[in-house]
Amino acid sequence: MKYTLLLLTLILTTAQANLITLDTRLGVTQQILIEQPDNSKASLVLFAGGKGKLKLGSDKYKSNGNFLIRTRQLFIDKGFTTILIDAPSDKQGKLGMLKGFRNSQEHVQDIEAVLDYIKTLNDKPIWLVGTSRGTESAGYAAVNLNNKIDGLILTSSISKTNKNGTSVASLPLDKLTVPVLAIHHSQDACKTTRPGVIKDIKRKAYNSSRFKSKLFDGGDEPKNSNPCKAKTYHGYLGIENKVVDYMAAFIKGRE
Repeated sequence: MKYTLLLLTLILTTAQANLITLDTRLGVTQQILIEQPDNSKASLVLFAGGKGKLKLGSDKYKSNGNFLIRTRQLFIDKGFTTILIDAPSDKQGKLGMLKGFRNSQEHVQDIEAVLDYIKTLNDKPIWLVGTSRGTESAGYAAVNLNNKIDGLILTSSISKTNKNGTSVASLPLDKLTVPVLAIHHSQDACKTTRPGVIKDIKRKAYNSSRFKSKLFDGGDEPKNSNPCKAKTYHGYLGIENKVVDYMAAFIKGRE
């Protein structure tokens, strides 16, 4: 597999950011941003929501308020390697990864190439972590690549199937044998991510070796009138540290 490496000038407190471009499918490339601290405990592949177009090759991703993008330094500080995954080159158009791409074998092929590359960096456990529409990507990849990952975390999971994608609870989650954590905010008012979906996920993921669900409360008042935007209860505004602490504890087997 061919890849190119671009060393970014951005240096964070505990990790250096590396932009990687992988050749995945014929004529298609996949960009990822890797930040790996010393003595990494695990690698977390982070799937943002919406159209999934992060523009990792520019500075625009830094202003993206998505929960997983804005909190990744918290994960790094806890000793985790973070891997932000962009929409592939053939999905950089207006629709991005909407309209079913997140539940396609092409997407799985791209993600598998990412996992194979991560394994060349270290031998640490690999977890898929999705939020909002990104839970489709993480969930679908997990059921298809169960033998290549060590765990799955779903935050603010998609609860409704519509023209843009599929409910996570509709996926064949019974194929999962790895640990699964499903979390949500009890006040999430986004119509496509209802909190009750975590009960449906638990019911479907009965073969998981370790399953836990968690409803969070509190936080700051939403900064956007659209309840599906990131800086609302949907994105755990004001309780980011608390949520990341819980996720980290689950990965380490303490929850």
